[in-house]
Amino acid sequence: AILAQVVAQETVLQRTDRSQHPSATRSARSMPKSVAEILEAGISKAGVSGVVCLDMQGFTLGTVGELLPTQAAHITGLAQKAAKLEGEREAHAPGPVITVETSMRTLSVLARDEIVVAVVRKAN
Repeated sequence: AILAQVVAQETVLQRTDRSQHPSATRSARSMPKSVAEILEAGISKAGVSGVVCLDMQGFTLGTVGELLPTQAAHITGLAQKAAKLEGEREAHAPGPVITVETSMRTLSVLARDEIVVAVVRKAN
């Protein structure tokens, strides 16, 4: 569910302005999945090279794939700072999707329910 949100929100953000982002997708969300299920669902998506799950303290819960950052704990800080920019939100609502593009990879990050998920794609 978390990974699906990252991919769906990333797609919406690429197509529309952030202020036009639909919040009606909440009904499509299901119960939180295990880390293994999140990793498996993530790596099976087209174009995804790797997925990493972290807790809110930056400890790696699981990884799969390649092109993952060597210092993944920094991703948690990025997600927390971006969440502060967005302000108040519902208790279990996802934070903003942060996309970082480099010459080597594109990293999309989402924090929700005390888990940070980063999806890695090869650079275009």
